[in-house]
Amino acid sequence: MTAFLIGLAVLAVVGVKYYTAVGARNLERRLMDTRRDLDEARKALKETKAHRATVKDDEELAIMRLQYMKEKIDDLKIQLTTSHEPEGIVIKDETPPRPAASAPPVNMFR
Repeated sequence: MTAFLIGLAVLAVVGVKYYTAVGARNLERRLMDTRRDLDEARKALKETKAHRATVKDDEELAIMRLQYMKEKIDDLKIQLTTSHEPEGIVIKDETPPRPAASAPPVNMFR
Protein backbone atom coordinates (compact mmCIF):
# COMPACT_ATOMS: atom_id res chain seq x y z
CA MET A 1 0.00 0.00 0.00
CA THR A 2 2.91 2.32 0.64
CA ALA A 3 4.07 1.89 -2.94
CA PHE A 4 0.60 2.78 -4.11
CA LEU A 5 0.61 6.01 -2.06
CA ILE A 6 4.11 6.87 -3.28
CA GLY A 7 3.01 6.24 -6.88
CA LEU A 8 -0.12 8.32 -6.32
CA ALA A 9 1.98 11.13 -4.80
CA VAL A 10 4.40 10.99 -7.77
CA LEU A 11 1.48 11.12 -10.20
CA ALA A 12 0.03 14.06 -8.26
CA VAL A 13 3.37 15.90 -8.35
CA VAL A 14 3.78 15.19 -12.09
CA GLY A 15 0.17 16.32 -12.70
CA VAL A 16 0.67 19.53 -10.74
CA LYS A 17 3.96 20.24 -12.52
CA TYR A 18 2.33 19.58 -15.90
CA TYR A 19 -0.66 21.79 -15.02
CA THR A 20 1.72 24.50 -13.79
CA ALA A 21 3.82 24.26 -16.99
CA VAL A 22 0.73 24.50 -19.21
CA GLY A 23 -0.59 27.44 -17.17
CA ALA A 24 2.81 29.17 -17.32
CA ARG A 25 2.97 28.62 -21.08
CA ASN A 26 -0.55 30.04 -21.55
CA LEU A 27 0.32 32.96 -19.27
CA GLU A 28 3.51 33.60 -21.26
CA ARG A 29 1.53 33.49 -24.53
CA ARG A 30 -1.03 35.98 -23.17
CA LEU A 31 1.78 38.18 -21.89
CA MET A 32 3.47 38.21 -25.32
CA ASP A 33 0.14 39.01 -27.03
CA THR A 34 -0.46 41.84 -24.57
CA ARG A 35 3.07 43.14 -25.09
CA ARG A 36 2.63 43.04 -28.88
CA ASP A 37 -0.72 44.83 -28.64
CA LEU A 38 0.83 47.45 -26.34
CA ASP A 39 3.66 48.04 -28.83
CA GLU A 40 1.11 48.43 -31.64
CA ALA A 41 -0.91 50.86 -29.53
CA ARG A 42 2.22 52.89 -28.76
CA LYS A 43 3.11 52.97 -32.45
CA ALA A 44 -0.43 54.11 -33.34
CA LEU A 45 -0.26 56.77 -30.61
CA LYS A 46 3.07 58.03 -31.93
CA GLU A 47 1.68 58.22 -35.48
CA THR A 48 -1.43 60.00 -34.23
CA LYS A 49 0.66 62.54 -32.33
CA ALA A 50 2.80 63.16 -35.41
CA HIS A 51 -0.31 63.58 -37.57
CA ARG A 52 -1.86 65.91 -34.98
CA ALA A 53 1.33 68.03 -34.95
CA THR A 54 1.27 68.24 -38.75
CA VAL A 55 -2.39 69.22 -38.76
CA LYS A 56 -1.75 71.80 -36.05
CA ASP A 57 1.11 73.33 -38.07
CA ASP A 58 -1.08 73.42 -41.19
CA GLU A 59 -3.90 74.99 -39.19
CA GLU A 60 -1.59 77.68 -37.80
CA LEU A 61 -0.29 78.39 -41.30
CA ALA A 62 -3.84 78.67 -42.64
CA ILE A 63 -4.79 81.01 -39.79
CA MET A 64 -1.76 83.19 -40.50
CA ARG A 65 -2.63 83.31 -44.21
CA LEU A 66 -6.23 84.18 -43.43
CA GLN A 67 -5.16 86.91 -41.02
CA TYR A 68 -2.77 88.31 -43.64
CA MET A 69 -5.53 88.32 -46.26
CA LYS A 70 -7.94 90.07 -43.87
CA GLU A 71 -5.33 92.72 -43.10
CA LYS A 72 -4.64 93.17 -46.80
CA ILE A 73 -8.37 93.55 -47.53
CA ASP A 74 -8.72 96.06 -44.70
CA ASP A 75 -5.75 98.02 -46.06
CA LEU A 76 -7.27 98.05 -49.54
CA LYS A 77 -10.61 99.22 -48.14
CA ILE A 78 -8.86 102.05 -46.32
CA GLN A 79 -6.95 103.02 -49.46
CA LEU A 80 -10.12 102.98 -51.55
CA THR A 81 -12.10 105.08 -49.10
CA THR A 82 -9.34 107.66 -48.58
CA SER A 83 -8.16 107.90 -52.17
CA HIS A 84 -9.34 110.82 -54.23
CA GLU A 85 -9.45 111.49 -57.91
CA PRO A 86 -6.51 113.51 -59.20
CA GLU A 87 -7.55 116.89 -60.60
CA GLY A 88 -5.61 116.66 -63.80
CA ILE A 89 -4.03 113.71 -65.49
CA VAL A 90 -0.75 114.43 -67.23
CA ILE A 91 0.37 112.02 -69.90
CA LYS A 92 3.96 112.34 -70.99
CA ASP A 93 5.04 111.08 -74.37
CA GLU A 94 8.48 109.67 -73.82
CA THR A 95 9.09 108.36 -77.33
CA PRO A 96 12.09 109.92 -79.06
CA PRO A 97 11.25 112.57 -81.70
CA ARG A 98 11.21 111.45 -85.30
CA PRO A 99 13.73 112.96 -87.67
CA ALA A 100 12.49 115.63 -90.03
CA ALA A 101 11.18 114.46 -93.39
CA SER A 102 13.67 116.61 -95.36
CA ALA A 103 16.82 115.17 -93.76
CA PRO A 104 18.47 112.37 -95.75
CA PRO A 105 19.00 109.07 -93.97
CA VAL A 106 22.40 108.63 -92.39
CA ASN A 107 24.51 105.73 -93.62
CA MET A 108 26.58 104.44 -90.76
CA PHE A 109 28.42 101.74 -92.69
CA ARG A 110 30.76 103.91 -94.84
